[in-house]
Amino acid sequence: MILKRYVFAEWIKVFAITTAVVVGLVLVQEVYSKLDGLLSKGANLWEILFSLVLSIPSALPAILPVVLLISVLFSVGVLHRKNEITAIKAAGMSLGVVASPLFVGAGLCAGLILLMNAVWIPWAVDAETDLRRTIALRSAPESEDGGIAPVGGSVDNLGFINFHEGRLWLIGKYFPVEAKGSSVSVFVRDHEGREQRRIVASRARYLGDESGWVFEEGRELFFDGVSREPYRSRPFNRLEEPGFREEPEVMLALRAKPHEIPFSLLQRVLSEYAGQDSPEILPYRVRLYRMLLSPLSCFLVVGFALPFVASGVRANPMIGISKAFGMFLLYFLVSSIANILGARAWVSPLVAALIPLLFIGLASIPIYLKAR
Repeated sequence: MILKRYVFAEWIKVFAITTAVVVGLVLVQEVYSKLDGLLSKGANLWEILFSLVLSIPSALPAILPVVLLISVLFSVGVLHRKNEITAIKAAGMSLGVVASPLFVGAGLCAGLILLMNAVWIPWAVDAETDLRRTIALRSAPESEDGGIAPVGGSVDNLGFINFHEGRLWLIGKYFPVEAKGSSVSVFVRDHEGREQRRIVASRARYLGDESGWVFEEGRELFFDGVSREPYRSRPFNRLEEPGFREEPEVMLALRAKPHEIPFSLLQRVLSEYAGQDSPEILPYRVRLYRMLLSPLSCFLVVGFALPFVASGVRANPMIGISKAFGMFLLYFLVSSIANILGARAWVSPLVAALIPLLFIGLASIPIYLKAR
């Protein structure tokens, strides 16, 4: 038990230092990418610092397995250089004495990733959105600088299909800060795809999940499902549709890359496209499965790295560390290939997410058997 505590203490020290260094690098990158934009919009020092801190939770699930790998390699490497691995084997103890506290550490990392995806990242994303909205409304609420969903800017030609309710949305220009759009058309179809109703409005605004959307200065057209011409049409100054609950955040999500979408939003997006396997949706399904399986990668990382360092490299443990890093780079290559296979429907999204984990798991078996 004392030995296991000692191994865990050695690992946690390296893990904490490595995490601090990597988070510092993330913050440097965030300063480089955000600072000019925040200063140009009049953000104060507190708002800049808060924005930088809010970027940390989204980065951690991706970097924690890498940090775990580095900390395992170097902490076990230190034990090896002190001949403590040799002493453990000479005492008749197995590699499990070293492995078990490190797998406890892997469990902590896995739990942290789950907590990040479920709680901290959604909170950080909402807080970042509110912060940007506050800054934008104070400085230039109508500025239009393009991008995926720039708060204070606009998004052109936003389209969205609500398959469950049979509604097709086309928004000529959408302003995320004020949750409103201009040149808005909504096509309402029945379950057989026949148009029943159409709303064409100069402006529309999202009022929230309970109140839905309100349309202004437009026309409402009604169709019989047979003719392309409306059988009735009426103008309106204001039309409230509390049953229209399409969230702009979900509409905008498909403008972002899969890795840029937090777990909770990704779930909401894919629930809207349940049963739809279009090429545009598949990369997001692969991403969801990758996020669900990501805690498992922490355990595989430990199982993969340990044998490299603790096996027959007594003369120079750095040989094992170098091999482990090389194999981990190969893992990332396999992961990229699997993403492509899933996005192109050559394999299912679940299989695409499992391929990198299977690779690292199967690669660990002969290495572990050799190290015993």
